[in-house]
Amino acid sequence: MKRENISVSNEVYEEMLTTAHEAYPYEVCGILAGSGDRKMIDALYLAKNAYEGKKEFFYSIDPEELFRIEKRIMENGREVIGIYHSHPDQPAVMSDEDEKRMIPALVYIVSSVSSDCCSGIRAYMKDDPDGEIIPITIGWAEAA
Repeated sequence: MKRENISVSNEVYEEMLTTAHEAYPYEVCGILAGSGDRKMIDALYLAKNAYEGKKEFFYSIDPEELFRIEKRIMENGREVIGIYHSHPDQPAVMSDEDEKRMIPALVYIVSSVSSDCCSGIRAYMKDDPDGEIIPITIGWAEAA
């Protein structure tokens, strides 16, 4: 399964920028959700960065919190489309650690954030566990 593009609602886009800046200098993380054909991300469910260490460089979502978020997503008639996280003072590209933890067919959106602003957002995915990382084009849209 290869996806060449994804749409993100303007509201989710603004929330990604705001929360990344608020969490700076630490990584922010969350689950991206949508409905229907999985081509539109219209909700961001933020999660606590539970990484035990340098949160400036890594993120982790506690399995129990992830379960609660997934349950809320389903109760709201949506489905999980991907994962969002920020890279403080780093480019919006998947790190080696990010790539190791990628789940095939999920979209991964990464934002680059500094103390001043968010300077870029990019999306990626891979189609199988050993597959290559595929850049995804992001389109911005009004939520339906």
